[in-house]
Amino acid sequence: MSAKPLTASDSEALAMMPSDWFTFWDIPIRLNRPAYRVERLVKAGVIESRVKGTYPDHVIEYRVKGNAGEGQ
Repeated sequence: MSAKPLTASDSEALAMMPSDWFTFWDIPIRLNRPAYRVERLVKAGVIESRVKGTYPDHVIEYRVKGNAGEGQ
């Protein structure tokens, strides 16, 4: 499956992401449709995700890969 190219909104969202591991709740509130944007960025391969904890107290964390968020 080929990832779609990043849109201007995706690039803007990427520039807003924290620099280290973060949860969905750490994403700035001003980001439009944050869940959708993070999912697109994960599918595009510029953000990685991991699951921490055990059920039912697990959480998904995200991190921008390499320097993908720099210079946006």
